Parts: sequence; structure tokens; C-alpha cells
Amino acid sequence: MYEILLVEDRPLDVALTKRAIEKTELDCTLTVASHGREALEKLAKLKEAHRHIDLVLLDWMMPIMNGEEFLARFREEAEYSNVPVIILTTSSDSRDVHLAHSLGCNAYMIKPVGVSKFQSAVNSFKEFWFDVAVLPKIA
Repeated sequence: MYEILLVEDRPLDVALTKRAIEKTELDCTLTVASHGREALEKLAKLKEAHRHIDLVLLDWMMPIMNGEEFLARFREEAEYSNVPVIILTTSSDSRDVHLAHSLGCNAYMIKPVGVSKFQSAVNSFKEFWFDVAVLPKIA
């Protein structure tokens, strides 16, 4: 079973992402945080429970602690250095794309408009990250 952390402030996008992941039939536990600070708190609790995150889906534009701030803090932690981070956002600004990659994201995806296009995007990252790529596991 995989552990995925979804950091997203918009409840509609959380629901859409949950549903899309369920439709892929990926065997996973989805932990949801509405901003970066909450995500860091949830990561600490998962660590206490000896649970390791396999993938982060990160919105870029959020209140309290945005994607940039979260990603910088997340990558400071050695245990998360190899955890794939997919930015899933509405921003197509080339500065955001460059910044996200410079901070260590593994992929930058612009949220597609429409349920079927969004489902297709989720299917794509599920197929690549969980069926094709080999993710590091902590022993």
C-alpha cells in the first residue's frame, strides 16, 4: 500500500483528486492537508506512527504556507529527499515552474479543466509513478 500526501486548499479539488485516485484503483492511503504548515504537522504524525510518504501531490498557491514554502522545508529533511513531489496547480507561470523545479519537485502539472481531463492527468501520473517508475522504500 502506498502513502500519498495531498496538500490542497480547495475542498472541490480535494474531492476531485480523491475520486480520481479511487478510480485508478491504486492501493493507497491519502492524507490531506489544506496548506503547507498543516502538511508538515501531518508528516510529523505519520513519522511518529512509522508511516513513510511515497508521493506528495502539492498545490502551489495556498494560504498560510504555500507550495514554495512547503517544498523548501520538505526538501530540507533528509528522509524526504527522494520522495517524489508532483506540483498540481492552476499556475502556468514559467517562473513558478522554474522555481518549483529548482526547489526539487519531480513534476509540474497544470490542473486540467473538466473532470475527464483531470481523471486522465491522474491516470497518467499514477501509471508513471506507481506502475513504471521504481520508488525508493525505507527499510
